[in-house]
Amino acid sequence: MDATKVQVAAVTEGTPGEAESVTAADVLVRPLDSTTFDAEFEQIDSPRLKSNQSPRPVSISQRLGSIGLAYELAGAGNLTDVPDFSPLLLSAMLSRSAVSLLGLNTVTGGPFLASETITQAVSGATGFVCRQYDNPSTGQISIVVTSGTFNNSDIVTGSVSGATAAATALVIAGGHLFRPDDTDILTTGHSTTFQFLNDGAAWLLNGGLSSLSMAFRACQPCEVTQEIQGPIADPTSDALYTGVTFPEEEGVGAIPKLSNDAGVVIGTYSPTDLEEVTWNFPITLTPRVDINGTWPGCVRLMGFARDVPTIAIQPALVPPSVFDFFGSLTAETLYYFEATLGSVAGKRHTVIVPKAQIVEAGWTSKDPNLSTTPLVLRCTEGEEGNDESMLLCH
Repeated sequence: MDATKVQVAAVTEGTPGEAESVTAADVLVRPLDSTTFDAEFEQIDSPRLKSNQSPRPVSISQRLGSIGLAYELAGAGNLTDVPDFSPLLLSAMLSRSAVSLLGLNTVTGGPFLASETITQAVSGATGFVCRQYDNPSTGQISIVVTSGTFNNSDIVTGSVSGATAAATALVIAGGHLFRPDDTDILTTGHSTTFQFLNDGAAWLLNGGLSSLSMAFRACQPCEVTQEIQGPIADPTSDALYTGVTFPEEEGVGAIPKLSNDAGVVIGTYSPTDLEEVTWNFPITLTPRVDINGTWPGCVRLMGFARDVPTIAIQPALVPPSVFDFFGSLTAETLYYFEATLGSVAGKRHTVIVPKAQIVEAGWTSKDPNLSTTPLVLRCTEGEEGNDESMLLCH
């Protein structure tokens, strides 16, 4: 079979652990050549004694499939449509919310903090702040409306910052926010049916979840890697789906590239000489076994435990008077962090960490004239929880 003829489909399950029907519309992204597939079968060797030492056949128990899916991040194309890759991110225990843009006048006592709640006087409407905002003049703040209806005149106030500003325009569509979710896996919304197809053979995984990593590289498409795992069924002889299209590949510049206006900030400092920003959102996956069912190998679906998300960057080293990377580490200072891929509305992606802590700092040289510091930033809890690192698609 031709190893270049590969498709990966994903469908969020209506009932966690129960496989969904898959169609061509569920092939959401075009895999890169680094995509992998593997299967693991637990072998049970009988402990029964017998009169000789020749081995008996083993019994096959738990059976798990693994897909290492790599693809390029693309935008929805506008601020109202849900990104095509949404089911893939949901499988990484991220939730999705529609984002609204609320027009504001000059901010007093700012900034509004990412992940705090704003409340409007008179209307009583509330919203979750997606990213830090401190516009000195009229602008728009990205929020997820959590209750009520905002008007276009009254003051909004930040729950933690105490920042205030008068609304100047009604909310309009502002994209979608993906943020951590730790609801029980038996609650709908994350357990996913995956299908891996290779030139005439297909493997179905039900109850699947994934860990997530995104590498934002200078002047290159962002590469997303998801390590997927789930109970696997026996393969079937199915051809690749036909009529599959990838709208994000249509048009020049449809897949955004990281440019020199990425807006990477640690607090108020803008590091320089950055070639890559890597966001890791790991989760540990474990089989959820249930003897009271008919699942192959007794594995119903995958369970999870969220690990610590991190940001990895390697900026130019500067004197401590400019920014003290090492002093910030020992002082356990928390910083706001964000980085943006793309510049066209509907095709932008911003990684947001409300409270990032530098936990690793080093020294190296890229060339005789440039010393750099490899940094790892720990993404810590923001103002509300389940907000330690977020992806704003806008």
